[in-house]
Amino acid sequence: MTEHATGPANPTSDRPFTGPAVPEAEGEPISRDVTIVIVEDTAAHRVLLKQGLSRDYANIVEFSSAPEALDYVKAHTVDLVISDYMMPRMDGVEFLRRIKTEVDRELPVIVATAFSSIENAVDVFKLGASDYIPKPYNFKQLLLSMEKLLRERRLVLEVRRLRRELEEIRRPDRPIGKAPAFVALLSRARAVASSAASVLITGEPGTGKDRIAREIHLLSPRRDGPLVPVNCAALPENLLESELFGHEKGAFTGADTEKKGLVEAAQSGTLFLDEIGAMPAPLQAKLLHLLQDGSYRRVGSTVARQANARIVSATNGDLTRMVAEGKFRSDLYYRLLVVPIVVPPLRERKEDVPLLLHHFMEIYARRDGKKLKGYFPEAMQAILAYDWPGNVRELENFVERTAALAPPDEEWSNETPLATASPVAAFARPAEEGVSTFADEKKQVVEKFEREYLIRVLAAAGGNVSKAADMADKNRSEFHSLLKRYGLKSKDFKKGGAGEPDED
Repeated sequence: MTEHATGPANPTSDRPFTGPAVPEAEGEPISRDVTIVIVEDTAAHRVLLKQGLSRDYANIVEFSSAPEALDYVKAHTVDLVISDYMMPRMDGVEFLRRIKTEVDRELPVIVATAFSSIENAVDVFKLGASDYIPKPYNFKQLLLSMEKLLRERRLVLEVRRLRRELEEIRRPDRPIGKAPAFVALLSRARAVASSAASVLITGEPGTGKDRIAREIHLLSPRRDGPLVPVNCAALPENLLESELFGHEKGAFTGADTEKKGLVEAAQSGTLFLDEIGAMPAPLQAKLLHLLQDGSYRRVGSTVARQANARIVSATNGDLTRMVAEGKFRSDLYYRLLVVPIVVPPLRERKEDVPLLLHHFMEIYARRDGKKLKGYFPEAMQAILAYDWPGNVRELENFVERTAALAPPDEEWSNETPLATASPVAAFARPAEEGVSTFADEKKQVVEKFEREYLIRVLAAAGGNVSKAADMADKNRSEFHSLLKRYGLKSKDFKKGGAGEPDED
């Protein structure tokens, strides 16, 4: 039923459409670049409303039906909606309900009607309407309401942004590192996150490839969808196919019911295929088909289904060699390798060790109710000298062991990696390398100690040079000279991330 307004054709009772700009309200002015959606099935009313608002708001999108408007709101960033109450196909109440349940419960919606009543107002306010205004429009009242709601919307979005940043800081599995190679790979991962391109993450076991995959997902437009991990090496071929693509009832012995696969579970999200090199050849062909046209079939089904999942894969193997040996399909390899990301081993980013230690220490000390803050200098010396062949995973396990073994009131630990017998052993060199002069050997050991000490004290001071110099009992200029000698930059140790100004 189409709504018919009573009263004059002019939809405002106190000013023409091209009247004064939005009345000034307290606080900073609202940006005129906000997007306003108008939903009104009567063309004349829709035109008049748009004309009445267009002087004050540049981006106004109009619709004659609620279903079309709902599709738009789902797909675009919208700041405020003005909706008619009575419309065919979907009325204003149902439209409001679906916005609040399917899009954003805090998106401001103003409901307008020529048939205002207490009952109608109660209905829309129960569903979360921000305001309820009568027709014909009083534009002064409408613009004041919009200004107030847009200010509130700006605050809501700012709180969401700050909450996301806080969650990111507190996220225990977030990638941590300031080494140039690691910063470069994070920059690459964040750049590709917004696209739908396939990503292949390579690196040694324990380097944190799964954390990079999660980072790509969380920074992508699919962040609100699921991240579904699949370890291709953990399941035999027959089970892996069923797990990935699902199966129909009776497809094989034991298939008593139909089952959705992980590809289907990852709809609107990301499918993370870990240990992709272990995928059997028959499944490689099916995965290639999925990547080529987005379709797949459940085991035992002839019906093609469409997938809507982004594919991120990872391996610690040499896929290039496997392709050359005929163990991995070359066409699949190049489909997966649209954007390659290589995670460096921990031995190649030693300056990240103190940051990771501190991060894991906070997590496990809090979990175990310990007071641990870090390690004594002798233990730290051994930790920094160790090459960590198990990479970040081994380092995390080491810190967890430290927390588990530490006395309840202990603040500093002497725990060292299991592979190092003592701090002195960490500097031992094989006899076959030969023996230099005492002065040369001493110089090498001193330089190694000084560089690793500077890394540790900068990390403890959060990159604050003055604080670090005080901790080292050095004057500031002398400390700066040491940093310059070893190519260390204080900004690389600041907690806020790489690229911050080099300030104290």
